[in-house]
Order: sequence, then structure tokens, then C-alpha cells
Amino acid sequence: MNEELTPLDCLLPSGTQRICLIILNQPLDEVYLRVLWSKALLKACADGAANHLYNIIDEIQDRLCLSDFIAITILSLCHSSTLSVLISSFLPDYISGDFDSITPEVKAFYSDKGCMLIETPDQDLTDFTKCLAIMLEEIRKRQLQVDAIVTLGGLAGRFDQIMASVETLHHALSMTQLPLLIIQGTSLAYLLRPITRSCSLGR
Repeated sequence: MNEELTPLDCLLPSGTQRICLIILNQPLDEVYLRVLWSKALLKACADGAANHLYNIIDEIQDRLCLSDFIAITILSLCHSSTLSVLISSFLPDYISGDFDSITPEVKAFYSDKGCMLIETPDQDLTDFTKCLAIMLEEIRKRQLQVDAIVTLGGLAGRFDQIMASVETLHHALSMTQLPLLIIQGTSLAYLLRPITRSCSLGR
């Protein structure tokens, strides 16, 4: 069986893949985040990833406030309605993990905004693997038509953290038929299945 994999489709403005997004506890690329977030049917943070999402929203807010101040000096105020829309547009569907990394402030913030907080204390699996399991169940319950699950982060930091991400790629082969991609910086990781015969990078 021939099957073409197009792993960069999710990052292209013209890409047509229907994706779900998992964010891991590593620094976020704002450009990638904006593109993937706008396309994702379902969005999730694995534990401390919520800290990074919260911080990047805070940075965007600061820039928005500054631009408003410059453009509308007569008011010299941030538009609360604009900020409200910004915050609501970057709320994950759920945050899961053993919650040893997410800060109390960030946890309270997302809880107040109505995000699902799903505690997964099991230490036999990583927060990434547990977050993936929840996402697959949510996809099933919501009957979503999905082409791939994209993960932002997971390929930087300590070597054991990178290998933990690779371990989840191995687990995913027995958990779902959906492709699971990990993207960070200039790196992309995906475990090829035996049925895959070609890979297009859109060139």
C-alpha cells in the first residue's frame, strides 16, 4: 500500500491537513504556535506547557498594549475587548499532567477561564503520552475527522527529555493510526510505519 506523508503541510498557510495540537513543556516558537493553533481542531497542554503558553500570551499582550499606546495616544490605554479576544483565542481545550510543573498562578488562570484540568498522577508514563491518550479519547468522543496530531516542543533540552518524546512516538504506533509529528525549531520527528513509501516536503 502506497501512502504519501506530507509532514510540513501543517505549517503551510495553504496546508489542508486537519490537525490536533499538543504543546509540551519547552519554549514555544510564536510563529509556529500561531499557525498550528489557528488550524487545530483540538488543543492541549501537557502540564508545564501551560506556563509557556501563558507567557507567550502575556508577551503578545504587552506588544499589543504598546502598539495601541503609540497609535492612540489620546487614550494611551490597551483595548480591553481586544485583549479579551486574544486571551480567549489561546485557551487550550484541556491541560493534563501530574501538575508538578505548572505554576499555581497559571493553573488558577486557566481554571478560571473554564479550561479542563485533568490530573494524571500515573508515573509509569510521561505527561506527553498521557496527554496523547486523552486527546485520542476526545477525538473519538467528539467524532472529529483528523489527519494528524502535531506536537510543538519535545526536541530540545536534556537528552532524556528528547528520548522521552521519542518513546511516546513508539507508544503512539500502538495507540492510533494517526500520524504523530513532533516539531521544534528546525527539527521534525516522526516514526515511519511499514506502509509508508514516500515522503514529500513540498518542494
